[in-house]
Amino acid sequence: MGTKSVAASGQEETGPVEVNLVENGAAGYRMPTVFGPSPGPRYKADGTAWTREEVSASVHRVWVSFKTSRESLERLLPTGLSLDRPVVTVATTYLKNLWWLAGRGYNFLSVSIPVTTLPPFEDMMGDFIAVLWENLGDPIITGREELGFPKLWAEIPDLERDSDSALASASWCGFSFAQVQIRGLVEQSRPNAAERPHIVAKYVPRTGNPGAADASYLVTSASPSGTPEPAADPKVTTRSWAGTGEVSFNTATFTELPTLFPIVNTLAALEIDTVEAAGLSETEGADIRGAGMRPLEARS
Repeated sequence: MGTKSVAASGQEETGPVEVNLVENGAAGYRMPTVFGPSPGPRYKADGTAWTREEVSASVHRVWVSFKTSRESLERLLPTGLSLDRPVVTVATTYLKNLWWLAGRGYNFLSVSIPVTTLPPFEDMMGDFIAVLWENLGDPIITGREELGFPKLWAEIPDLERDSDSALASASWCGFSFAQVQIRGLVEQSRPNAAERPHIVAKYVPRTGNPGAADASYLVTSASPSGTPEPAADPKVTTRSWAGTGEVSFNTATFTELPTLFPIVNTLAALEIDTVEAAGLSETEGADIRGAGMRPLEARS
């Protein structure tokens, strides 16, 4: 029999019949489950986890942070989060030599907003990732299903870089919708400030029941409250540069971006009051498994 619940109308509803699609609750399963565990950034084909000794990646990142209106950003935040500062960071990241892709890599563009949590959630400051585009299907599938990142597909070519400038872009089926550019790069003696914990809003719609969700909750990369932050990893080395940056999103029509125009046009409408900071970093030996992602908990 299906599971039962009571709708707002007071009528009893019958839900889907749950079936066991994985063997003994083993880790690493994604659709299609009938072939066993699916290899990915966190698990191998046999369902065992990748270890830190097996994991290493080259990560190049270009980013621009700009100040905009508070009201426009507050409209983008889910319930449970409050705007920290009216700042948007647009970053393009280029991953190479990935262990789980047999040495291959991919690129992505993200848009994040600094936030604080509200009751009843645990007290935390972090960066809410509003949207993230990637140029390869495999990380989109694993990151959306397993972690809850709001990942979409786009064409993101490798970074155009010379001695003191860098240019990044993203497009969809030939329509260019985002550009990030930095000029006057100067290497810094100290690395750029460490990234704050990520916060994402995981949402999975329920099949056959429009408006209902199989999953709808906030997820974070922060360590649980009371858990010491991990020590600096000796395998990781980073070089950093600072410069002057520009970022732009191009307004699109339905014809140009049939599924993305609501997102891109919202970002294009953000006014850039001032560019607060811009930079470039190159990291070797990075651990980007995302194994620490977890649901936000209630305050104790």
